[in-house]
Amino acid sequence: MSLLELRGVSVQLGKATVLREASLSVSAGEFVGLLGPNGAGKTTLLRVAAGLVAPARGSVRIDGVNAAELEPARLALTLAYLPHGAPCHWPMPVRRIVALGRLPHLPAWHSLGAADAAAIEGAMQRADVAAFADRRVDLLSAGEQSRALIARALAQEPKLLLADEPTVALDPYHQLRVMELLRGVADGGGAVLAVFHDLPLAARFCTRVALLSEGRILGDGPPASVLTADNVRSAYGVEIAREQATAFALPGR
Repeated sequence: MSLLELRGVSVQLGKATVLREASLSVSAGEFVGLLGPNGAGKTTLLRVAAGLVAPARGSVRIDGVNAAELEPARLALTLAYLPHGAPCHWPMPVRRIVALGRLPHLPAWHSLGAADAAAIEGAMQRADVAAFADRRVDLLSAGEQSRALIARALAQEPKLLLADEPTVALDPYHQLRVMELLRGVADGGGAVLAVFHDLPLAARFCTRVALLSEGRILGDGPPASVLTADNVRSAYGVEIAREQATAFALPGR
């Protein structure tokens, strides 16, 4: 069963049609990259999946349940949403920020237990933020803040992780670390749907990619079958060299 299923989703924002009958499913074990030029509808699709934007037409099911009928408590245990450029203005240490990811697991008026502490420490290690766990998050660099928020999402231990450009502001080393981390979530039985602009990086690590253009899904499948010269030309208006198209066909891992 799919953890996320969008069928014929259309979204109207003001007078603009941002998504046009988009259909996409994500199952456990998949790391799906959402690709496309600026304005293609990638972030809107992700926000629809997170329950933050209601579609004008179509349906959204999360973990087998109609999203409109899903109780907030169950939704919080099922998915984590990592928006692009989320602000970090709170004068709080990283450890406390990451600990917020455990709130869906805590009954009312209960404090963190041993399992929660282990999840928090594990998430900080995986996101490579343990070294500055006691520093204020608002005093960190943009890349460090981004990794702290990734750690918060990991601490939530969701079945489905939605991330909007999670590698932005990261140096090349941490871009690779984060991509390996996201691929590891999928390999461990979870599911990841993430927006990327770096086509080679997505082709290397994602098990599937969905290419959007003008609100429609132009292609959906293994990177090599989607990132063809014709599709890239249609979506981005650019030509790619034959050797670049061949690189997209290389296995990610």
